[in-house]
Amino acid sequence: MAYAEKRGTGKNPWRARYKKPDGSLGSEPGFRTKRAAEEWGEDQEAAIRAGRWRDPDKARTLLKDFVP
Repeated sequence: MAYAEKRGTGKNPWRARYKKPDGSLGSEPGFRTKRAAEEWGEDQEAAIRAGRWRDPDKARTLLKDFVP
């Protein structure tokens, strides 16, 4: 089950945590509210169960890979 963690203070202090297909925990920071973080994590877990999930970590391109 997805959950939220408060990570400090500021404008967007909440982080979503969810279980990835390999059993490890995934996370996504930058949510304004606890409920928003929980909903995002729940959406990720639902997409995993439905077989349509794409790993957000693999979608990120590092600057060193983009710029020669």
